[in-house]
Amino acid sequence: MPCLSVRVDSSRFLISLHRKMAHSTMSPRFSRLLLSLVLFFTLHLLTFAGPLHFQSCPLFTNRPATMPQLFGGSADEKQTTPASILTLLEQTQHFAPNSHFLLNSKELQELIANYQRRDPFVSQQAQNNATADCECATPLMPFKHPDHAQSLRVFVKRLLAPVQPDTKRNALFLLSGGPGGSSDIFEPIMLLLRLYLPNHDIYYLEHRGVGRSARLGCTAVQAETMGSDSGVAISNEENRHCAAQMDEYFHDETDVFSATQAAEDLKSVVTQLRGDYDGDMTVYGISYGTFWAQRFLQLDGAPNGVDKVILDGVVSQKSSPGFPLSRTVLTNWDTLMNEVGMRFMEICDADRGEDDKNANSCRVLIEDRLGEISTDDKEYKYTNGKDFVELVFREVFHEGKCKTQLDDGSIKDHWGFTEDETRSMIGSMLQQASPRTLIPALLLRLLRCDDDQDYGVFAHIRTFVQAQKNATLLRTSPGLASPVLGSNIMFAELWDRELDPTYDDLRLIFNSSYFASGIYVSQPAFEVWPKYDEPRIKTTFENIDIPILMLNGDLDPQTPFLYAEAVYNNTHTSCPNLKLFQVPYAPHFTLMNSPYAKPEDNRPKHCGMDLMVQFTKNGFTDLDTSCLERVTAPNFQKGDELVGMLLFGTHDIWDGSWLEPEQKQTVDLYVFIAAQAGTVIVGIVIICALVYVIVRLRDRMLAKEGGYTDLDEQE
Repeated sequence: MPCLSVRVDSSRFLISLHRKMAHSTMSPRFSRLLLSLVLFFTLHLLTFAGPLHFQSCPLFTNRPATMPQLFGGSADEKQTTPASILTLLEQTQHFAPNSHFLLNSKELQELIANYQRRDPFVSQQAQNNATADCECATPLMPFKHPDHAQSLRVFVKRLLAPVQPDTKRNALFLLSGGPGGSSDIFEPIMLLLRLYLPNHDIYYLEHRGVGRSARLGCTAVQAETMGSDSGVAISNEENRHCAAQMDEYFHDETDVFSATQAAEDLKSVVTQLRGDYDGDMTVYGISYGTFWAQRFLQLDGAPNGVDKVILDGVVSQKSSPGFPLSRTVLTNWDTLMNEVGMRFMEICDADRGEDDKNANSCRVLIEDRLGEISTDDKEYKYTNGKDFVELVFREVFHEGKCKTQLDDGSIKDHWGFTEDETRSMIGSMLQQASPRTLIPALLLRLLRCDDDQDYGVFAHIRTFVQAQKNATLLRTSPGLASPVLGSNIMFAELWDRELDPTYDDLRLIFNSSYFASGIYVSQPAFEVWPKYDEPRIKTTFENIDIPILMLNGDLDPQTPFLYAEAVYNNTHTSCPNLKLFQVPYAPHFTLMNSPYAKPEDNRPKHCGMDLMVQFTKNGFTDLDTSCLERVTAPNFQKGDELVGMLLFGTHDIWDGSWLEPEQKQTVDLYVFIAAQAGTVIVGIVIICALVYVIVRLRDRMLAKEGGYTDLDEQE
């Protein structure tokens, strides 16, 4: 439970005051009146949101790793071995979750390296030298808005813009995803945004229940300790026990940690800061952060001092008429993820065209190899991406294509992962821009399952996956994210509580999908979680006249475009300044996952960020959307070289092989010392024996020559 030190100290003060007054000479009536006045002003003080007092603090909560640190060389070399895979996983634990995209951004790498060296930060637009000034604050908030006798602190961080005379001051607020995700994912991106928005102070507010905002943990069952079965991570079984702790601590007030209360926190912070800015205040939300931002727009007095809103990877609170799946509930996640996965595979269906070396046509890459795989008994042909996925799963997991019977009768599975694990694996790869480009090559390798080309790669993948598990188990801290907060909001506001699907229902959906998340494993915890009722569920914001920019990836498996369309259809009539843009080929988080061809030198390299920066500066005035026509398609021929090496162990993702290096033999230190000592002793014995033999031989030779008499022979 959050530490409510203010409440405790005040309670002690009131008790102490009451005892002193009981022993005083003043009249009982006057004593009661005085105590009532003190109690009134104390509670009034507690329910008032505390002011923002910023202090200097580091920009990075965690130590960011740069490419040279990870690989011992320049970023261009991108060399890796099994040992450096472990190094990568160890180093990237210092990143916020889901921020590994930073490794592939040369622009961000340079900014991080410069900041670590404390070099002057030079803005391209302003050409104004300044250090990256960062400040933090932990204002008090009512435990439950609008009034409550208890309070908690929330965490706010800001990166200040260089002071520029005669220039309006602006502010940009970043809202993180999840629910339960930490805002420290934004810290490296704040440097990048500061480059393109030199007149903006950039803020993030950590959601209540996360990180330094009264983080919700699961201490009662030690679920986040190294001694638990899953280490500092919370397993699904442990999460059931966390539900009992939430019920014990908060009873019927679990809505204290809800999207609405976090929106009230944002309203309080914006209201207090509004007077410091004569320019615009903009709110940007990603994923669940869009849900948080929309709830903010539903509060009384909305937009409450905010001038613009950006929603990236949109979560919908209300479905569109005739589209029941368009309201975001995680019980539909596997169904929609599989649809996105199959549409992603449709990119393979591009015609060969005149250029047989078309890098974007994985149809060419697959067709050329299916002929080599085919035999007289079975011929493989490519019809379309969807059928190819179904073919691979059928051959590998139902026909035993990648299994061999050994001499002793046992079965050797060369792939090494179950069908369920494979569904979850490619579902996870689909969610990330770089790993998803490896999916067609991985499926082809599964169907080919060649001992020379593929067995080693499969072994490398197993090594990588195991290294990830080991890195998780070796973590000594659960980090800032809060799975408990995630469950609290997910089960109350982002779960289908009307249809109430059972574990078997969700498991059936998972089994019928090829790209999946495995959300069914959360259903047992849903059954026992103390869920609050949110009156704003199935409603949406209305009558907001400020500009609202909505961005959503065309191939986003976490928040499919269907959700963004639902928000647009439900709000655009009463919100005339709302516009929605579909970003081609982009997965989740268009801000960092939508590279486009030929960006100008002084503009962001991702279309999502380019649109966001333009909008933050000027709204929809002269908004240049041409980057949407130049978003680059996935490169299936080479994929991402770094990710290919990390996962496959080879730059050639289609045909390259990987040979597992010979393991160096190691022995225990004490065994080594004993062996060395034994060797020395044996050596001494042998030397002594040789000396003895040599002396005896010499004596006998001298005796025969008559030089002296051998006493032994004389006897």
